[in-house]
Amino acid sequence: MFHKSEGFTFIEMLLVLVLSAIVAVIALPNMGGWVSGVRAGNRAQQIANLLQYARGEAARLNLPVYVCPAQIRVDGREQGQCRPENREQGMTAFADANLNTYYDDDRKDLSLRTVILNTDGTQGAEKKTGYRYQICSHGGGNCSDTDNVIWAYYPDGTFGYSSRNGGKSSFTFGGGYLRVVVSEAAGAEDKASAARSAIVVVDSGGRAEVCAKADERAVCRYPDS
Repeated sequence: MFHKSEGFTFIEMLLVLVLSAIVAVIALPNMGGWVSGVRAGNRAQQIANLLQYARGEAARLNLPVYVCPAQIRVDGREQGQCRPENREQGMTAFADANLNTYYDDDRKDLSLRTVILNTDGTQGAEKKTGYRYQICSHGGGNCSDTDNVIWAYYPDGTFGYSSRNGGKSSFTFGGGYLRVVVSEAAGAEDKASAARSAIVVVDSGGRAEVCAKADERAVCRYPDS
């Protein structure tokens, strides 16, 4: 004797859809926060890796190596090197082969590596991540926003920073910590934003690291304002 196979009733299907919608409403905001946190962490690690690489290349090439903002073109090439207004688009490292502290071109200087900081990095693209550049005291407790986004590594191991691409005398050396706070581009200054952020810390010798979430050092705390 054959038994009639029965499917789901309309009420059962409707119940499943309602439950799925409830789960989605609960899960999607958390998923968005998780994605933002992963993105910030990836960008922070890219910056730290670029700085570590620049520090090593200065010693290897026996040349000053500069790290500074850059505008990323649609074809992926950088332009507008060391202009502070490009600080949220990309960062580039170059060896100053002709020792004039400026990036001229690849015939006079040596372009080393570039990282994209926002989406595809092209001009006019939607910003996904925001960047706060700060100087902190030697103890790391007092931090303030800065325009010093041009960083110099020298073959003798010294590290300096400046707000403009000028002569070596315009750079500050041994002035506490530099740090980059990476967070959502439109994020509010609250606990949720802190959880979705990442912080790159650069010491007076130019050594860079990404703060672990459990790091309780003052320099690794998310800014209050």
